[in-house]
Amino acid sequence: MNRRVLYPSGMLGLIIICLALAATGYLMPAPTPLAERGFGLVFPSPDLWNLLPSAGEILNVAGIALSSAILYLINKNYSLIRTGQPLGASFFLPLCFSNLPVGGHWSTMPFVTLFVLVIFATLFSQYRPRNATRAMFFAATCLSVGSMFEYAFIPLALATFIGAFIMEAMRAKEVLAMGLGLIAPYWVGIGFGLINPLDMRIPVPHTIFAGNLSPEAFVTLTVTGVMALCAAILSLYNGLILYAGNTRVRRSILTINTFGIIASIAMIFDVDNLPAYLGVCYIWVANQLANLFTLRDLRRGGLLYWLLQLLIFSISMIYFLALHEV
Repeated sequence: MNRRVLYPSGMLGLIIICLALAATGYLMPAPTPLAERGFGLVFPSPDLWNLLPSAGEILNVAGIALSSAILYLINKNYSLIRTGQPLGASFFLPLCFSNLPVGGHWSTMPFVTLFVLVIFATLFSQYRPRNATRAMFFAATCLSVGSMFEYAFIPLALATFIGAFIMEAMRAKEVLAMGLGLIAPYWVGIGFGLINPLDMRIPVPHTIFAGNLSPEAFVTLTVTGVMALCAAILSLYNGLILYAGNTRVRRSILTINTFGIIASIAMIFDVDNLPAYLGVCYIWVANQLANLFTLRDLRRGGLLYWLLQLLIFSISMIYFLALHEV
């Protein structure tokens, strides 16, 4: 990329606006967690942790900021975005905080997002390895531990399995290692008496087809659906150039696309648990937007960049107008 569209002052401005949106979201009523669905397979999900509102918001902002930093490091270390500018992170942060309920209150989003970023780093480091059993065992263990607190890791396990195939790191012994990684945390927990098998819960998701959507869920599904459609179009558009580029980078980005698609589909069938999938979708959208600026020679890239940021921040007004009286 020859043209610089993001300067340190611009990034600082984005951070300040994001913090202002976080404060706005914090002052709005917190979404009521659904106790009957707000659990992992074993323990309460992060939505139901007994945190003070202020402590939860501090933890939430810290989790989103940490996720943004890790995303930048992953993009840089694996050359997923051809620039030293933190473009991916500069889209990811506004996407998170423009969703006022997510940016203003502690939820499952940063919890799931951090686990997924660790899985991304693990998968991207295993392109055509001679032996990926340890990596697959570790990735599966992350999924297994996460599922104890949030059942959204069940569809994300499918994305991880497909991602390992995309990175050409899945053979018979890796499949076995992944299976053992999924079982091991539960085996240890039961063995030490930390988990009672009789207390384990089977998730009962609420699908979009059942109707009775809350205003928050309706807005989130609508906005995220439009984003997912744009990300899918950009994936095809950017993929035309990526196809002729580095194979490892192309497969890594395809893995992110796979996670984003599966998370988007899961939201349709699990509308009471939308925050758990939002971070994965935002990573997908943010990286595709960033690649648009690095793969294409846009004559007015700076103007387009800030118009997109304005569009993203305008989403917060939709949430504010729809939810401030709820």
